[in-house]
This record gives sequence, C-alpha cells and structure tokens, in this order.
Amino acid sequence: MIEVIDNFITERQHQNLLSELSSARFPWYKSTILTSGLFKLNPCLNIQFCHRFVSTTIKMNENEIQRHLVKKSEYSYLIDPILDKIEYSTILRIKANCTVGNPTPKPTGFHIDQGDGDNVKGGFTGIYYVNTCNGYTLFQDGTKVESVGNRMLIFDNQMKHSGVACSDNRFRIVINFNWLP
Repeated sequence: MIEVIDNFITERQHQNLLSELSSARFPWYKSTILTSGLFKLNPCLNIQFCHRFVSTTIKMNENEIQRHLVKKSEYSYLIDPILDKIEYSTILRIKANCTVGNPTPKPTGFHIDQGDGDNVKGGFTGIYYVNTCNGYTLFQDGTKVESVGNRMLIFDNQMKHSGVACSDNRFRIVINFNWLP
C-alpha cells in the first residue's frame, strides 16, 4: 500500500513549518544517511543533517511492546498539525532529514525504516515533504514519489525505499514518521 496525499496540512501551517526548518536558527545535527553496509554511493556523500522531533526507546517481547519511553524535542510543536491527521496508537520515531543538493543524485540504498533499532511489523512509515525539489523517494518495485512541498506519503513500514537527493535546490527536507496504528 502506497498512499500519496497532497496539501496534507493547511498552506499556512505548511509555510510555517517550511520557514522554521529552512531558517539558520533551526537545530540540525550532522548524521549519516544510511549505515555503511546499506549506503550504495561514494562514502563521502553519506552525510545529512537531522533533527529528532520524537525519539523512543522500545522493548519488544514477541512483537508486543513492553516498554515505550518517549523523548520530544522542544520543536515538536511544529509537527502537531501533521500528527493531528495521522491515526496512531504508538509513535516509534519522528525525524527530519535535510540532504544537500547533488549535481548527479542517485538512490542512496534501499532500506526499511526502523523505530530506533526495533523493526516493528504492522506499522506505517510516513514521509512529509517540506520543500519542493526534483529529489524523490524510490521504492524497490520502481515506484517513484516526487518531493512536493506539503505532500504526505504513507506506506507499510516493511516496504524497502530509498531517498534521492535533489539537483535543483541547495537542500531537500523531509520529515519521516514511523508509527503503529
């Protein structure tokens, strides 16, 4: 299942989110895009900037959550309009990614998002596109979803996908949501 929803939040909410995440004062932290085993390009390109809106520590016992600890960023209020439109019982992780532009963008490597190391089946991954650019999300079956600001992509959390940087902008910003229904 792949669902694409344009104009996911109001234009005013979207512009506020875009403005905040694009500003020089927003706290981005250097990270790798994927672990070295999954990253398929030149290792020098395995860099992005991240902001964890919601981090969790989950203890699993035979696919059931025993303990779920949540840590929220002081900026988590920015994603409230998105969370208001998602039906969830448990948030596993919410993380913004800012990848820099690349003159020859390629898929970085197919992967399955994981909630802080726990690959929880039966959940969903959502990708909210903050800015419009020619970057995209590519699925292993060849399906391509373009980066259009205020677009939400929702899919089964076991579907392998890859981010692709942009070549027409200095950066591509997305927010990844991982949750259980």
